[in-house]
Amino acid sequence: MFGYRSPLMKLSYKFYRDNFIKLAILSIGCVGIFWDWFHGQSKEQPGVVTWMAVLMVVGNIGLFFAMRRAKRREDAEKLRVLTVSSGGARDASATEAAKSFADALQKRKRMRFIMECWAIGGGTLFSVFGRAELVEGIPAPWVGYIFILVGILGLFGVNVFYGGPLDLRLDRQENLPGKNVPAKR
Repeated sequence: MFGYRSPLMKLSYKFYRDNFIKLAILSIGCVGIFWDWFHGQSKEQPGVVTWMAVLMVVGNIGLFFAMRRAKRREDAEKLRVLTVSSGGARDASATEAAKSFADALQKRKRMRFIMECWAIGGGTLFSVFGRAELVEGIPAPWVGYIFILVGILGLFGVNVFYGGPLDLRLDRQENLPGKNVPAKR
């Protein structure tokens, strides 16, 4: 009734993504508060700052993983519907091709996630520990910020691996075997 969601009802990827983006935007303001607090502007109420930090980190991480789980669930459902509509058990080769496509899809997604996390971690290392260093004439913290930005954009679904083996365009449903796709000559 009027927006009540049953605890058994699974929420969609879009729901988690929208709330993750909202919480991430609110977290940007919290970072400014933490900056002021740690640099001695105000040392009152450390409990409030600690709770804000815990809620920010736990909330962002929880929503991120819930968003990824919902996306995997929806992709698996689309793949199941596609496999059933392509002939089901009668066409074993199409089912095996769909399974191999799903396996390749999961491997690409996992590798993309790992590379995005490495970009964020490496960028953090550059920006924190490279204060006086230069990378090809560019200050190391700037290079670190670029790596962090690329990693975050990748986590939000921007195709930062354009043209490579981890390209998001390889995950499209049109590439599934068994569909009527004209042969390239």
